[in-house]
Amino acid sequence: MARAGRRLRSCLAAPAIVLAWAAAGAPALAVDPDTVERFVRLSDRFHAQLEGSSPVAGLSAPQRRSRAVCILTRFEEGFGAAGVLQLLDLMSVLSKGAQFDDPTIIAFNERFGADYRMIQGECTRQARGS
Repeated sequence: MARAGRRLRSCLAAPAIVLAWAAAGAPALAVDPDTVERFVRLSDRFHAQLEGSSPVAGLSAPQRRSRAVCILTRFEEGFGAAGVLQLLDLMSVLSKGAQFDDPTIIAFNERFGADYRMIQGECTRQARGS
């Protein structure tokens, strides 16, 4: 019985630590390496479909990762983990070639459009060093 109690306490301790860290304002999801790599992959796929100039054209892999961390961190600070998940959903839809009348794109733009454009512009300039 005591053994089960110790096991239960150890199972409860990890989420409590994560919640405390999140409550302290640390953007957890945004700096997760898997999240960053997923965003970079989706962004690369989307930008490869664009005709003309792409904001990520000419950025090296480290610069694209830096841009992703900047975007994801600022987005999580402004809109929480739920906002980051919606951003990843948007990038997934865009990377598959969705048209701009797609419901996911419309909903995202209504809620976050202006903020996202500002954030991604600033983070892209920062990644370029300008």
